[in-house]
Amino acid sequence: MIINPVTFIIMNLSMFINRYCYFCLLVWVCISCQSVSKYITEELSQKPQLFPDYTDIVIPYNIAPLNFKVTGRPERVEAVLRFSDESWVLTGEEKIIFPEKKWKQWLEKAKGGHISVTLKAEWDGKTYQYVPFDWEVSIAPIDPVLVYRKIEPGYTTTNTMSINQRNLTNFNDEVLIDNMKSETGCINCHSFCQNDPDQMLFHSRQKNPGTYFIRHGEIEKVNTQAGEMSQAAGYPFWHPSGNYIAFSVSQTRQIFYEGKTPIEVFDLGSDVIVYDLKDKKSYTIPELFADSLHNNYPVFTPDGRTLIYCGGKAVQVPEYKSDLKLSLCAIRFDADKMEFGETVDTLVSASRINKSMLHPRVSPCGRFLLYTEVEYGSFSNYHKSSDLALYDLKNKTHRALDEINSEDVDSFHSWSSVGGWVVFSSRRNDGYYTYPWFTQINDAGKASKPFLLPQENPDFYIYCLTSYNVPELVKGKVNINPYNLRKAVMEVPVIRSKYEIQND
Repeated sequence: MIINPVTFIIMNLSMFINRYCYFCLLVWVCISCQSVSKYITEELSQKPQLFPDYTDIVIPYNIAPLNFKVTGRPERVEAVLRFSDESWVLTGEEKIIFPEKKWKQWLEKAKGGHISVTLKAEWDGKTYQYVPFDWEVSIAPIDPVLVYRKIEPGYTTTNTMSINQRNLTNFNDEVLIDNMKSETGCINCHSFCQNDPDQMLFHSRQKNPGTYFIRHGEIEKVNTQAGEMSQAAGYPFWHPSGNYIAFSVSQTRQIFYEGKTPIEVFDLGSDVIVYDLKDKKSYTIPELFADSLHNNYPVFTPDGRTLIYCGGKAVQVPEYKSDLKLSLCAIRFDADKMEFGETVDTLVSASRINKSMLHPRVSPCGRFLLYTEVEYGSFSNYHKSSDLALYDLKNKTHRALDEINSEDVDSFHSWSSVGGWVVFSSRRNDGYYTYPWFTQINDAGKASKPFLLPQENPDFYIYCLTSYNVPELVKGKVNINPYNLRKAVMEVPVIRSKYEIQND
């Protein structure tokens, strides 16, 4: 076939134009996606302001990517990560988002070392470089799942709420049970036996009430109110054997005020019991169950031989609520004989430090007792004075953890089964919503700078309108089918428990 010369020229010219346009487009894409200018206008003498603040923190090597954004709305940002002789460059429009696969590879290699992060940001065509910050990558992992109650900040009615589990190694978050589909009203106080996802409990209030014990796939529903108990069991903690659970029995109320503490939650009375899962029976003694005493928040030590709780003299509330101050107390416990000790030891006296102590939790190694200090009362969530403190069970000393406390509420907490990792609730973001923060407590009792639960989008907390309540770390996924759990809540018959007060 003979091609006309004019046609041949037009065809070649068209191909040339197409290739040229493609080349220009490719160059434009590369330029638009490239890092900020390599010509630094100014080297700043400060570290960048990030949200969340992930500068100079200790992290577990199995944590999800620490995606963040640079505050002040820069036009472009560039992060250069360095470890050993390797570097990793990422860019974005005010945000740095790490690909999960490469992130995991980097943290695995950096275990026991430090990752240096150098950040550059561009404003109005000028490029600024910040002082580098570090991530210390711990060789100790954190328990990979966080179970929490997702709840709206309502105070007068039972709003939508659910118990969720979040995978800390990525961003997967799923509902275990919600109160709308299961018709349960309020669901609360989820708890696990030594971080074991196969041994769990939670309470349901109002509708389909009861305490649900989930052990190795079997679900049991119990009415724990019996005998002299004013109501069903409340705050729980498992014995390490998995056969017993310590509960508070609290008559909780709330009232509203004007002023800097507009909401007050208090207990009309509170006692402590130990529930036997096999016998379906609650046991207690006068030292733990009496109208003249206020006892709350029981926990067992890791060896199961001591019951620690918050105790003090009962006062008339709400009239004299500010006079209620609870000490850290301990009493021996013999699980084999179901017997309590004869004397109560005071670990930290409320009258001595003029504060009330709540939420004790013993580290898995048995060395440290982490607890909450508040001005007064038995509920810390609305007290800005609420701070975390640490008691050394070996040296018999205690101190406030000033290195992690904030100006706002720092409250409920739980330990990871390994690594000294702790998750705790804090309202430090905005004073209204409670979110989970993480820290590592070393062998000397020193806590690392806390960091906020990572999210796929750094803007997540700006738009989040629910709190993360009662964060509990567990060793794996809770393998309960949500449908089967909802079905059990509505259909499983209630078992009535028994009650015995010893030495009365």
